Amino acid sequence: MHRGLLITTVAALLALPLAGTLRGQQEKAEVALRAAIEQETVRGDLKGAIEQYRTIIDRHRDNRAVTVQALLRMAECYSRLGDAEAAAIHGKISPDGRYLSYETEDLYVHDFSTSSSRQLTKTGPRPVEHAEYPEGSAFSRDSRRLAYAWRVRARGIYQIRVVDVSGSGIPDARILLEH
Repeated sequence: MHRGLLITTVAALLALPLAGTLRGQQEKAEVALRAAIEQETVRGDLKGAIEQYRTIIDRHRDNRAVTVQALLRMAECYSRLGDAEAAAIHGKISPDGRYLSYETEDLYVHDFSTSSSRQLTKTGPRPVEHAEYPEGSAFSRDSRRLAYAWRVRARGIYQIRVVDVSGSGIPDARILLEH
């Protein structure tokens, strides 16, 4: 009994610094986002804000909520500048406006109605020469499915895959084309 309590106590004490680190990373991401929003709205420096949003997306990929906000704000900046890049970013928003697809090492979809994100692909740790990863995506007209390109470097091919957006967990993709 005492041994189990001791192990539980030690495990809890070891987890405290990790929890503090994660909270610190969350706060850094939010501070960076607020600074970029200030650059955009207060200073009116849209190009500077775009660079800050890009940095946030690169550095804080695991913080999906901040990443999605940075993507949307970056698209708005491009749109206000009259840049075609806005269409590429807005193209990742579903036709019904409910979802946003985005890529880190994997493909994700953010559901604005539930404020949650769902991982759609699993690349896994692999040597670069054998990497498989998503490259670009597009929603179906009814916003229920997402098509994406899947690079299979070991075989030197691309696949066009489709997954259902609703549901939970990583869905099984249907391969439409392999080239």
